[in-house]
Amino acid sequence: MASLPLTGAPGPVLALGSARSLIDAPDGSGSVLVQSDVGKGTVLAFAHGGYLSRDSIKNDPDLRECMRRIVAWAHARDNAAPFVLDGAGTAVLDAVGADPAWPTVKKSWRDALDEKAILIVDSHQFTKATDAAQLRSFVERGGTLITSGLAWGWLQLNEGKTISDHPGNRALIDLNIAFADGTIDGDRNNRYPVSSREHPTGADDIDAIMRITRGEKGINSERINGALERTRLALRTLTPEQSRRILNLEELMAGSADAINASFARMKESGLRPGRDPLAMLACEQFASASFELPPREVTAHPSAAAFPGIVAADADRSERAVEIDTTLPGWRATGLFVPAGELVRVTLSQELVASGLRLQIGAHLDPALRPPLRRLPKVTREFTVDAVTTEVASAVGGLLYLVVPAEFAPDSVRLTVTGAVQTPHFVLGKTSVQAWRDSIRNAPGTWGELESREIALTVPSDLLRTLDDPQQLLELWDRIVHAQGSLEPRRLNGLGDRQARYVPDPHVSWGYMYAPAHRPLTIPMSAAKNFIDAKMLATNADGDAWGLFHELGHWHQNDMWTFDGTGEVTVNIFTLYTIDKICGLPSAKAREDVFTPEKMLDTMRKHVAQGSPFGKWKSDPFLALKMYVQIEQAFGWEAYREVFAKYRELPENQRPSRDEDQRDMWMVMMSRQVGRDLGPFFEAWGVPVTSEARASIADLPDWMPDNWSDPRVAPPAPPGSQPK
Repeated sequence: MASLPLTGAPGPVLALGSARSLIDAPDGSGSVLVQSDVGKGTVLAFAHGGYLSRDSIKNDPDLRECMRRIVAWAHARDNAAPFVLDGAGTAVLDAVGADPAWPTVKKSWRDALDEKAILIVDSHQFTKATDAAQLRSFVERGGTLITSGLAWGWLQLNEGKTISDHPGNRALIDLNIAFADGTIDGDRNNRYPVSSREHPTGADDIDAIMRITRGEKGINSERINGALERTRLALRTLTPEQSRRILNLEELMAGSADAINASFARMKESGLRPGRDPLAMLACEQFASASFELPPREVTAHPSAAAFPGIVAADADRSERAVEIDTTLPGWRATGLFVPAGELVRVTLSQELVASGLRLQIGAHLDPALRPPLRRLPKVTREFTVDAVTTEVASAVGGLLYLVVPAEFAPDSVRLTVTGAVQTPHFVLGKTSVQAWRDSIRNAPGTWGELESREIALTVPSDLLRTLDDPQQLLELWDRIVHAQGSLEPRRLNGLGDRQARYVPDPHVSWGYMYAPAHRPLTIPMSAAKNFIDAKMLATNADGDAWGLFHELGHWHQNDMWTFDGTGEVTVNIFTLYTIDKICGLPSAKAREDVFTPEKMLDTMRKHVAQGSPFGKWKSDPFLALKMYVQIEQAFGWEAYREVFAKYRELPENQRPSRDEDQRDMWMVMMSRQVGRDLGPFFEAWGVPVTSEARASIADLPDWMPDNWSDPRVAPPAPPGSQPK
């Protein structure tokens, strides 16, 4: 057993206290498998529910061997304890080919908690208030629990909940196990190597941090980096009370104030780094978890505010201002004001709007800042309920002030009176004049500003906005971009489809180069901020820099019905290429360094077929798979996609495909019917599996393959007049 696969996108499991990691992420930032012995029993926790899936176990020899050893070990601990055949228990035993002589019992896992048994249950099932106490008692009395969890996925599906609300965390923290937000990367083969080295406990991590802060030598950088990252994750995951009880960092922090302040002094220039600034990094996490949301009158400026989002000049005008907000769109509505770090701001509105669902928000940045170096606090945005005529707000770091408007809000506008905030660069298409922008607005003292139309909102550092001469031209172009993608397929509601599309550059991008989270703004790196306000670049895709910006917006237009497994980063680029075609005037054959010319795609296709058309390779290489979609576009036009997408949206609920196999079948059948050709041979050549029933349903159509296709497995015909050997 050399390694475990990535099943989906696993998230870190934390070993707290005496719990121990058994399989680590390659960078040491979290665990894939954790063991915690409590009382007479044991808990084993995996980083994703896929590790308890029958198909995942059967399809990966190393995972199958891992699970075989685990269930054999569990049986050997107490050979009289039955495996409970409920859900995952049945799937795991079947997948590993468990000994039929082992005792089993068919009952609900909850019904087995009063017995000594072996439970295999995903932690998302721990939904009852009594589960935590019952599970602890079950383990302490000698029970074995094999479980899994995934925090980031649960958080995306449970808007408004916090990490401490995760069912696995509520149930297992007292058993020294927690599931943290974020994902854990594999090695270059997308695997998690199984190492024979000693694996630290949670207590070992705290000890290593304390030793390095005392100046002890002999602790290698990999060890301290891993210990620091796991402790940062623990601070993000545990409640303040749990952190004090389990991590006990207060004494260490209190005795290191000078070192921490020295780290903050260089944060803007180079960020906080694990080997140099471990305590300052932990201080940021601790503050974000325990103190960021203090009552407004108790808030003071945090030293990290100088690094991000920046300090407002002391002499900037903070006098009372009246602001009229258009509330015909829901979501974040910019006020054109900026709240200085640590300063109290008062917002007043009319009595009839109190308790109407309106909220106030300071800040626009929601990325959790998972990757070092740390260039800002992990949490820099906070909200306030409007439950009185005057609401006091404050932030330790400051930020843009927004009115958050609920869906179906009745008044078309809201008038706010704001005292204590400063003006910031803010341009509204159709309302703000370009001349006023150039003369004064762009020079307002707030450190971040906003450009907006009814379709788009761009949150931008003010130093960049002060270089922008024509925001009107830019926003009109962005409106065309948004309309173009929407004309192919509307934006999904969980892509904020009922409000402005919003881009936010962030010094932290925790996933990939850019990403498009559900219910939150599109997050791009600071290095791309100059590009998304460069109208010339956007209109021409100069140097290919528009690709990523169009790509992320495209994620909000994808539909799960026609985005089957392996195509999440493929079908999104239908929208990327469409936008480059319609906005930049570059057809797909010229969109990306000639990668998508018919000749080059045919050459790639022939090589793929010659290798046996491996579907696994097709699914793991987004640009390989994308060529298949581009070949359809180049043969039948964008209208084929537009029409097929529309037909999917018209499907009755009971006809919408949800299984992967059904999604592939329907995609082939619907596209074939749309273009009037049988695409079955084309799918077969690319190695995309479909059922014989689906193939038979379009057998009345003539076969189709791209022009000039020649199968590399078939010998070319002999030249005229040649003699056979």
